[in-house]
Amino acid sequence: MADYVFIAQPGFERRILEDEENNRVFVNSQAEFDYYTAQREGGPFNGSYWKDVGSAGVITQEIIDTQVQSSGKTIAQEYEDKQSAGDTLVNPDVDLSTLNLYGPDGQPPSNGDEVNTNFGAGSTSFSYGRFGEEGGTVAPIPTGAEFWNVNGNYYIVYFIPGTGTPIYYDSSLEDLKNIFNPIEFPEVEKSVKTPTAEQWASSIKFGDS
Repeated sequence: MADYVFIAQPGFERRILEDEENNRVFVNSQAEFDYYTAQREGGPFNGSYWKDVGSAGVITQEIIDTQVQSSGKTIAQEYEDKQSAGDTLVNPDVDLSTLNLYGPDGQPPSNGDEVNTNFGAGSTSFSYGRFGEEGGTVAPIPTGAEFWNVNGNYYIVYFIPGTGTPIYYDSSLEDLKNIFNPIEFPEVEKSVKTPTAEQWASSIKFGDS
């Protein structure tokens, strides 16, 4: 199934959106923000399925062109891959009325149907706030993570490019044991650190591992 992939808008102050299940996404353009927060049938937040919960800092052309993502590619390279796979690239100046609010191939939910709040939006530029689970296995952690211990609670932490703001995923030692092999896990355990009070106070919860 094809997805919309929204092209980032340099100079846009990225927003963090959250749905009813506390899933979070970054949106990197005004067009993407308007698409996610558009009113849809049954939307719990004044007609929308997503609410704005904060800033993720300004996205720059340098970040788009040079910042390596968890995939090992830049945002610009991810756009090329998504388009090659059949997804639809959406420019920041798009007229929202020309888009299907339920995704390129989507339909409004029928009564009782669970709403998929992705709405056919393709994940690029570190968008989605939860790692996917397929076949009951834990998805691998992308590179560049730190591991924090705060009062006995463990977290997987990243820093938003260009801002230094930490975002974290709730975790546990058992999660990390399941993700890393027995050779890697002892080194991961040794690397666990306690953040400063300032780092912890400025951090943003982004989901569960």
